[in-house]
Amino acid sequence: MKPSKNDDGEWDLTVIDTEFDYFLNAIAKPISQYSESFLKTKNTFLVNEWNSYYSTGQYRNIIESGIDYNPRENYGIKFEYKLYQVFAYVNWKYGLRMTGLSGSEIRI
Repeated sequence: MKPSKNDDGEWDLTVIDTEFDYFLNAIAKPISQYSESFLKTKNTFLVNEWNSYYSTGQYRNIIESGIDYNPRENYGIKFEYKLYQVFAYVNWKYGLRMTGLSGSEIRI
């Protein structure tokens, strides 16, 4: 996965999974529950964990690519939120537990 800028010049991330939008809108906690600094800190850790799994071939059936993420880049809260929710989604859908992910990232 590689971040790219959309037509409005904002950073975006394309997730090719039909259930992700449902997860984002119905199950994930809303963006208002997070600060950008919290998300950036978590994403830095989670991207490293994800890329480690990818490079070692762990969870090959789930992790099909690495994530190109620069923690010094100002991606904005929408991007940081969406990336963080990718990790929460993978946990929700496939049960992949990641060390940097809280167990309470879905609505109850």
